[in-house]
Amino acid sequence: MPKAGVHSAASVQAPTGKWKVHTTFFAKDGSDVPLRQGTGTWGYKHIQEDHPQPDSSLYGWIDETLKNGTPKPDHNDPSKRVVRWRLAKGVMFRVVFSEREYSDSHDGRPRGIITAFKE
Repeated sequence: MPKAGVHSAASVQAPTGKWKVHTTFFAKDGSDVPLRQGTGTWGYKHIQEDHPQPDSSLYGWIDETLKNGTPKPDHNDPSKRVVRWRLAKGVMFRVVFSEREYSDSHDGRPRGIITAFKE
C-alpha cells in the first residue's frame, strides 16, 4: 500500500503552467526538490529573470549544492531551506527551496526551488 503523499503515475496529472517541473533534484537527505517553471518571484522563471545562467551551468551548480551543502532553516519562513556550497572556482552558490506541498500543483510534490544564485 502506498504511503500518504505517494501517488502512482496513473493517478497524477502532469502539472502545467507555473507548476510544470523543468527538472528534479534531490537534497543530501533524499528530499524531493523540483525546479518548477514558477513565476517572477520563484522557480525557474524567477532565477532566469533575476540571476540568469545557462541551464547546463545552473543545473550542475544546483545539483552540486544540494548534494554537498547542508540545508538550514530559513529564518523568515520555516517551510523553506537554504543550502550554500562553495563551487570549484571558489564562488559560493545558494539554493533556497520549499518543502511545502501545494494542492494547486496537482502532483503531491513540494513547491521546490524558490531561487538559486551565485553570491
